[in-house]
Amino acid sequence: AACVHRMAGDRAARTTTTCSPLKTLFGIEVDGTASYNAQTGTAHVLLYNFRNRLRYNKRADVTVQMHTPQFAGKTVTVTAYRIDDDCNYFDEWQKDRKTYAIGDDKFSWSPDDPWLDSQATLADPQARALYFQTLRDRYIECARLTPTSFVCDVDANGDWTMRETLAASNVLFLEIHE
Repeated sequence: AACVHRMAGDRAARTTTTCSPLKTLFGIEVDGTASYNAQTGTAHVLLYNFRNRLRYNKRADVTVQMHTPQFAGKTVTVTAYRIDDDCNYFDEWQKDRKTYAIGDDKFSWSPDDPWLDSQATLADPQARALYFQTLRDRYIECARLTPTSFVCDVDANGDWTMRETLAASNVLFLEIHE
């Protein structure tokens, strides 16, 4: 959500995505969207590889062909945010539930609800104290997105190509600027 929020106020850019008909037949979505903000001079691209199956594990090789006349003949910086299973605290939470005996009876709502700060979710006073005093700061760190950056040369027409492999159920958010 924090990445998509960066697109607020942008104008949508025309995007074309192609996916193997076989992948489409099996309900695999490899797609994306792009936008540009003239005030900030920033382009955004969001790509994803998704299938609504718990055990989905197929990679997707994605080629992004960009036409960005505003960057023609320039070198741009691309900041990439990879959103995957390593940028959330779910695994740690499940392990801590076993370690600290936080059973389903400690919840007034679904134990699968990720909003642990709410008393409507985690209701038991001792479990809430443990969460706020010991676990919460570690979970915040586990959920932190750590971007990487690289530079890319854009040709005189504003065209450039980027190739990326997306693991299953991954999202890649790109922020592009001079």
